[in-house]
Amino acid sequence: MAKTNEPAFEQYFDAAEIKDISIETAYANTVITCAADSKAFVRYAPLSGHTKFTAELIDGKLTLKEKPSGILGLMIPKASFLTVELPEKLFGGVEFKVASGTLTAKGLTCAKLTADLASGGIDVNAFADDITVAVASGHAVFTNCTDKKAGHITIRTASGTQEFNGFGSAQTDINIASGKVRMNGISGGLKADIASGKLELDYGEWDDKLRIKVLSGKADIRLPEGSGIDVFFEGLSGSASVDLGDTHAKIAKNSDGIFGGPNVRKTHIDAVSGSVAIHN
Repeated sequence: MAKTNEPAFEQYFDAAEIKDISIETAYANTVITCAADSKAFVRYAPLSGHTKFTAELIDGKLTLKEKPSGILGLMIPKASFLTVELPEKLFGGVEFKVASGTLTAKGLTCAKLTADLASGGIDVNAFADDITVAVASGHAVFTNCTDKKAGHITIRTASGTQEFNGFGSAQTDINIASGKVRMNGISGGLKADIASGKLELDYGEWDDKLRIKVLSGKADIRLPEGSGIDVFFEGLSGSASVDLGDTHAKIAKNSDGIFGGPNVRKTHIDAVSGSVAIHN
């Protein structure tokens, strides 16, 4: 069932039929809430007549899409409002695509979460086993709404910023062009490639290997007390330093060694002209 080009839109959907969700917005300020007794309800309120909104539930996928309508929609963007109420349940795939505006979500759980942010901001309180986030120039915050660990997290940042809170993961892959990524309470294996941006890692558990490549950016890594590294450092004019327990040292280029406490994990650092600091 679908409605299109309404000046304002309100509709209930059969919550039991919804398995996957796709939300794509141009200018909207979107609020998504999940509650135990909630039905599936969508309300869209435009602030101009220059956007087109569609909502449909087909084959278990709820698709909500806002896009500019005609040339005036591109030239005179105005924020609209999208409200989505969902039941508390485990969804399959959830996709967010935000061109501008904002998106907030609370209490959302799914198997796979994908977010693509051009500009604007998103603040998501959710959990997914597989998470992929790409940010061009906006700001994204993700907070784990459970005590579970994800299976895989993929992060790509061009010139925007991303912050993850409470997301342990079996594996995290990060690519930063010139933006910033901060991860609080991380655990599991991690691989990061940094061009000229900044990476900040605050480990909740130091339990797997770490591999970082820095071109001209910076990485700041905080490990729990008692942590140690079995490190190999290669670089040209970059630098790497360790401040773990009683160990305070700069690591010599193209060398390896064991530093810090008894909980030792493999660490590989490749710093061309950037810097990496590892500390408690």
